[in-house]
Order: sequence, then structure tokens, then C-alpha cells
Amino acid sequence: MFQTTKLIFRKFLNIKCMGNIVKTTEKRGLTTQNLDELFDGPLKPMNSGNARLVYKMFFDAKDKGLTTPDLQHLLQDHQRKYSKKDLHNWLNDLMDAGLITKECQRGKPTIIEYNGRYTYDIWRLTPQGYRIGRRIEKFLGKCPNLNERKTIEKPHIPVLQELKSKDLEKIEALYINSTVLSTLQRLGGSTEMKALAENTNLNPEYLHTFLEAQLNSLPSPLYRLEEKPMGLVAKMMRRLGLKTKKNYRVSLSSEGKKISRGLLRS
Repeated sequence: MFQTTKLIFRKFLNIKCMGNIVKTTEKRGLTTQNLDELFDGPLKPMNSGNARLVYKMFFDAKDKGLTTPDLQHLLQDHQRKYSKKDLHNWLNDLMDAGLITKECQRGKPTIIEYNGRYTYDIWRLTPQGYRIGRRIEKFLGKCPNLNERKTIEKPHIPVLQELKSKDLEKIEALYINSTVLSTLQRLGGSTEMKALAENTNLNPEYLHTFLEAQLNSLPSPLYRLEEKPMGLVAKMMRRLGLKTKKNYRVSLSSEGKKISRGLLRS
């Protein structure tokens, strides 16, 4: 009972403190003191790329609570290496900053299938965490204020005379991504690299290079690459000093599944 009361009081202090920081900043303008309070308070966990990633998962989940198995499932899509201790440290840092909160009652995972009896801590985005995310969006220009006069440019498809090398690269990437996404969706969401190359009429080596580049460049990867263990013949060839090709399994990430379903509907 004491621990529960202590946790609730700790969360109240964090949220109250950050609310005061924001209000004070709005009243007296920008000062070095409120900058220190901001970056040593609610934005302090953002110094860690992994903590930022976990925070983004809560921001995307909005009102839905997430357990550690849910977060581990989402982190698989980003192919990040971490331990359970790392994950709990990121969660505690975000909670100390008042961006997320831990519910008093435990529960079962919310976004993955789970039939076990064991329950987990449920973490959820706080109103303060949501407001900070929205302000970051506005700062980056992702969420324009309707009261401000802004010109929102519509996407422009260049005609042949206007095409540049950068346009061709974008068109090629769009074509390959849409082809791979729709093919993987048709094949059940996962297949071997060789089968994917055959079904898309793409060179296997080029396809592998393209997918690895996508994994490293996109904030939310569309695919997962898993190297398959070598078979007996491949092991024997390697022992003899002969070159063997690595085999990979390509799967759709949660973001890739969402986009691929949209492609099939259109």
C-alpha cells in the first residue's frame, strides 16, 4: 500500500512540476533558466535515441497502455539490440520525466496475442507526454496551426522534361517498395530472399542491398531481415574454402503490414 501511494505521489509531482515549467515559460518568455528546467526535466530522456524510440511508441499508441512484451514486439521491427534491464531503464527515465506513467494494476499485453496467466506492468502516455509530442510536431511543421496563414504545398509529380536524377531515384524506390510490400503480403507476410527475388523479378543481390538500405534509412522500417542458419552442404563448402551465399528471410514489419494492406485495397 505504501509503495502504491509513493508511486502515485511521485507521478503527481513530476506532472505538476512540468506543468509549472511550461506555464512559467509562456509567462516570462525564453530564459536560460527555463531552458535548463526543460532540458533537465521533460526533455532529458530525449538525449537517448532508444528512449526517444520508446517514447514515440507510446505517442503513437495514444491512450492505449503498453506492457514490456508489447514494447519488445515493436522494438523487433527496428532491430535494436537491448536487454530487459535497458528497457526498464528507458521506461523509468520517461516516467521520471513525466512523459509516461505506470498504472497501479497489472494486466496482459494489449497489442500482441497472449494466452498466458502472467500479468505485466502497464505503462501509458501522460497528458503532459502527449502535449510535448504535439508541440514537437508543430515545431517541426508537421501539424500546422489553422490560425496561421501557411501555404501547404501539394505533392507534385514531375513531367518528363522536369525529371532529375533525384526524382528517378525516388520513383525507383517507390516502385521497388510497392512491389516488395504487395508481394510479401500476397505470400503471407514472410518468405526467403530467393523466393522474393523470383516473385518480383529483381536481382537477389540488388534486392538485398536495397532492403538493408531501407532498414538503415527509414525511421519506421517496413521489413525485417533474418539470416537463416547454413545447411550441411553450405557448411561443408565453407570448410573447403568455397564461397557460399548467405540466405535471408524477409518479413513485413508492423508498419509494412499496415502499408501493404492499403496497397491491396487501392
